Amino acid sequence: MKNKRQAQHISDESGLTYFEVFQKAISKFEVDNQKQNHKQDSDRITIYEDLKLILELSKISQIEPQHFEKISVLLKRSKTVLMKRYREYLKNINQDDLQTIFSFLQQNGAYGYLIFNLENGSYRLQDIEPIKQQDSPNKTPIQTPIKKIYQQTAQASAIDHAQQQQKIEPESLKKIKPNNFFQLSANSKYDVSHKKTNPFKQEQVVLDAEQKHEQEELKFTLKILSESLKISYQELCQRMYQCSGDLNTLLDVYLNRQENLLWTKEADEALNAYFIEENQFEKQKLRAILHGEEQIQKRKEWLYGK
Repeated sequence: MKNKRQAQHISDESGLTYFEVFQKAISKFEVDNQKQNHKQDSDRITIYEDLKLILELSKISQIEPQHFEKISVLLKRSKTVLMKRYREYLKNINQDDLQTIFSFLQQNGAYGYLIFNLENGSYRLQDIEPIKQQDSPNKTPIQTPIKKIYQQTAQASAIDHAQQQQKIEPESLKKIKPNNFFQLSANSKYDVSHKKTNPFKQEQVVLDAEQKHEQEELKFTLKILSESLKISYQELCQRMYQCSGDLNTLLDVYLNRQENLLWTKEADEALNAYFIEENQFEKQKLRAILHGEEQIQKRKEWLYGK
């Protein structure tokens, strides 16, 4: 994105430039945040952060790496993440994209995520996903995942039975869409086809009776969950990769709508940056982004072993 675009006026009667409107939107967001303490998914960059980054850089004639230092403090993101975000994504925003962002802000304010798609070797703005304003889900400890899923499928069976009692025709039943569960956003997609998507794959390891039982139980649980959520078994295995092999985390993602628990490609890149970062201040910021040392070590063990 070239800085001269800030002087371009919106095609309406306001007389404002795009950047002036963007500044108003993020200022309102900051005021609302102070009052409401609105919480964002820390591993996903929001439209607020993107606009803040764009506006801060628009004040600079020649952008250099050191300019990202100040912005990293403002946004509590690492310099590495912000530089990558600007160079690979935001720098490609064009005039049509500015109009799209403006229209989104009019309807939703600075509550959303810019979604980019790779086209001809460059990332282009594809869509803007609004942040769903909803109460935080109630987190219930899951001691027996299989029991919970059985209860869920039993409830579904009871509903089906009630529908049959109402003499619903078989052809009508086929038209009913049973999947009313949480749908993950486009930003949560993570191509892990080349990675270890099978969470219970044991290479060159002889399993004892207990381990074999746990392995079969996990497979069975995922198959039941697949049928219940109407999601393919293979996709659930891939999501397990993003959950570091933790079934309870996977259930929280789908049943409690906690998509922020998924490790995204960007989060894994930040994890790699954390391991090689020597500056302790930068390392501390990355640690906060990645939900703390415990989650970092858990992910490290899942990806690379102990």
